[in-house]
Amino acid sequence: MPTELNKLKETPSLKRYPLLPSAELLFDGSAGTFNIEARVIDTNNVTVAALQTRNVSVSEPVQIPLELVKAVPAQGAQRVDTKAQIALFFNQSIDASQLEVTVFETAFGKTWLNQDAHGTEFFNAKGHQLVDVQRDHQITKVGV
Repeated sequence: MPTELNKLKETPSLKRYPLLPSAELLFDGSAGTFNIEARVIDTNNVTVAALQTRNVSVSEPVQIPLELVKAVPAQGAQRVDTKAQIALFFNQSIDASQLEVTVFETAFGKTWLNQDAHGTEFFNAKGHQLVDVQRDHQITKVGV
């Protein structure tokens, strides 16, 4: 087995499409020149068909600082639906577990709110009640 295979993060699996088999090769990130050889072998490990070897050069990634490229909705946006999705776009991939997002909400007026405890019997429940909302720049829970 070629030594370059040791540089792969995982053994590639072949995806089979009607006339175009394909595989994704994920390298460990080290720089260098790699030879990619594709062969079809039978159960006796005999080559049945082979493609021309391809040489691929991988360079060290350029170290650029992480930057927020776009946020949807835009920072400072007003009249955004409370259920609107928040999307953040960065100039490179990130580890979402390291991301910390704080969302503030401002809302004034009235809304219908069910204040019954979970599991309240229906004959004791008050159901949705009209309540005042007075939230001025308060932190809102979000999931990443």
